Amino acid sequence: MSLDFTLAKYDELCAALAAAGYHAWTMGDYFTRPAVERPVRLVLLRHDVESSPAQARRMADVERARGLVATYFFRVKRRSYDLSVIAPIAGMGHEIGYHYETLSQARGDAVRAAALFHDALRVLRAHAPVRVASMHGSPMLPWDNRDIWRTAQPSDFGLVGETYRDVDYTVVRYFSDTGRTWHPNRYNVRDRLASSQEVVAETTDDLIVWLRSPGDRQVSILTHSERWPVTTVGWAARAVRDLAENVGKVMVAAVYRRWAGRKRALTTRWLKPVMIEPYNGFGPLRLGMTKERVHALCGERAKSFRKSDEEVLSDVIDDSAFVYYDSDGRAEAIELASPQEPLFEGRKILGRPFSEVRSWLQGLDPAVKIDGAGAESRLVGISVYAPSARKAPDDPVKAVMIFRRDYGA
Repeated sequence: MSLDFTLAKYDELCAALAAAGYHAWTMGDYFTRPAVERPVRLVLLRHDVESSPAQARRMADVERARGLVATYFFRVKRRSYDLSVIAPIAGMGHEIGYHYETLSQARGDAVRAAALFHDALRVLRAHAPVRVASMHGSPMLPWDNRDIWRTAQPSDFGLVGETYRDVDYTVVRYFSDTGRTWHPNRYNVRDRLASSQEVVAETTDDLIVWLRSPGDRQVSILTHSERWPVTTVGWAARAVRDLAENVGKVMVAAVYRRWAGRKRALTTRWLKPVMIEPYNGFGPLRLGMTKERVHALCGERAKSFRKSDEEVLSDVIDDSAFVYYDSDGRAEAIELASPQEPLFEGRKILGRPFSEVRSWLQGLDPAVKIDGAGAESRLVGISVYAPSARKAPDDPVKAVMIFRRDYGA
């Protein structure tokens, strides 16, 4: 019998899955294929590649030999991101995903985190298709990277799903090797899930016994490639490191409980400056959002009001952000005023002389519409408000608005 948490033991696990009739799907397939197509025994094999891409390649070879496919989530960091590994793994029929940690990298700044997310995907997609993402726990930092989804959607990044956000773990039984055990929460700081798991496996042999038992089931198995070495020396070194990390996690978990309230404030505050994304949104506020989601995002800072004689109520946030809704209760226009600092292509708009902003817009769109209260460009996708635009063109711009393409049609 091989040592637990070695490549040989992982091969035993894969062999057991194949022999027990499990069909392996990638996470992308799980998110996009109809639920009725899911086999009665389904396994979702996931790998978080954090520091040993070469070992990930070996695990991919093992899976291919057993007729299984998996999804490999890579961080865009030196110890994880390795083109000599990513391309061959994808070539075997496995899926490449993004193992993101951008909210931690941005120190809780949701706008910067989204920009980093886009940049990392651009790097990965230059070498393989990427349509799924899975958070990196960043267990030694106070920010939960999953909080990025409080202000964004996977589709904003061209993704079809995220492993913690979009899988129903009351149906899919979840196992992770975090902490060198399959126990659901002993050393998990981040990836604890509300699961209907009626089985607790300590060792890989425990897990294999359960997988072989009768019954239809959907299973998600997460491994970290660096935890499954080939040699006995590598196994011993990893065991010592896991022991030290587990002690650290127990201590850090206690600190997180004291950070919880502050962390929420860091990740949900209204951030400035904020980039203007025509036809999409300003920072955390997105066109198409429901009124309920805006209020969930902004809390008590969002106040409803009636704009002129319109039947549909609008929202104002912090007296400086205005959200206007269509008859279905979805945001069709968003407007920002001072003290917010919306930027477009790095250019500040609020507070600039209207004549300057007008000339700039006309350079982008010769058909820009100018009236006595400002300017609107359907091509660029923004409008600016200056109440004395005609009489005093050098007065400052007071507000900038973005809108859906069908707004006002």
